[in-house]
Amino acid sequence: MDNIGNKGISIIICTRNRASLLQECLNSFTNQSYSTDKIEFLIVDNNSDDNTKEVVLQYQSQLTNFKYI
Repeated sequence: MDNIGNKGISIIICTRNRASLLQECLNSFTNQSYSTDKIEFLIVDNNSDDNTKEVVLQYQSQLTNFKYI
């Protein structure tokens, strides 16, 4: 059985055509004091037609445990 306490937290962000707000949100995570290696980031893109994917790719290398769906 997994020890849930060792996994940290999961942050799930669902978005559609909100690239600028998503960028602000992800920027706040990269500038925090809590270790982001204990956070799982899931970005769920609901068929955006703006530059959401490009914004996500910017942060993918800065945040560990990062998935774009």
